Amino acid sequence: MYKNCQKEQSVQRQAHIARTFTNMLERRSFQEITVTDLCREAGVPRKAFYRYFDTKEDIVRFIADTILLAYLRMGDEPGQGEQVSEQNCRKMFAFWYEYRYHLRILVNSECVGLFSEYFTRSVLESGLGFEMGGWSESEHLPVAIFTTDGFISLLVYWVRTDFQDTPEEMGNLLYRMLTQPIF
Repeated sequence: MYKNCQKEQSVQRQAHIARTFTNMLERRSFQEITVTDLCREAGVPRKAFYRYFDTKEDIVRFIADTILLAYLRMGDEPGQGEQVSEQNCRKMFAFWYEYRYHLRILVNSECVGLFSEYFTRSVLESGLGFEMGGWSESEHLPVAIFTTDGFISLLVYWVRTDFQDTPEEMGNLLYRMLTQPIF
């Protein structure tokens, strides 16, 4: 697990390590990066890494949580908690477009599985995105997995097509997927 830092200097150093890791993922695969290499490139002692993170996977969790916190805050904006609307779907893709660099890194480094796991958990914990009232308690997890994994797959498609479609087009597509029968 990564540490939840309180002091400003610790917050900055933890973020620096995560940024360095993200930059390294542009050039190397997740598996190729060692903690030693990361510390060398970040200019921090190995001991400092373990002060903030237990594993490399924890950096991916840290990055995912940082994005997801911003995403969840988006739900606090007026009009965001409403039923599914075309406008909200467009806003959702506009948000993800702002984080396209991180999405590209997560997809290309094959860390999207970890990201998807945390995204699903966050959706369940927050109730963000859909009402679970029509489902029994035992059905919440499979429904959340189906819904969020489908959405993550749509984001992966968007990354792999190099964001060829605009956020508005993707939002419109998502809205149609959520409101029209697919089969």
